[in-house]
Amino acid sequence: FEVIHLDSLVQKRALDLLERYHLSNGLMLFDSLIASTAIENEFGLITNNLKHYRNISGLKLMSISDN
Repeated sequence: FEVIHLDSLVQKRALDLLERYHLSNGLMLFDSLIASTAIENEFGLITNNLKHYRNISGLKLMSISDN
């Protein structure tokens, strides 16, 4: 596995996502860090936690059951 460090862009986007999606989608701090890391690094996110992530713009989201 490659270690991905949380740079200032990831941190800022995580706070933006948290402010935007915490109340509407139940997004929590660690969820926002995961999503922002995926977005900033142009990674897809594979998860079964679709509820928290499905409305996040720019996030390439895939369900574990899709694979």
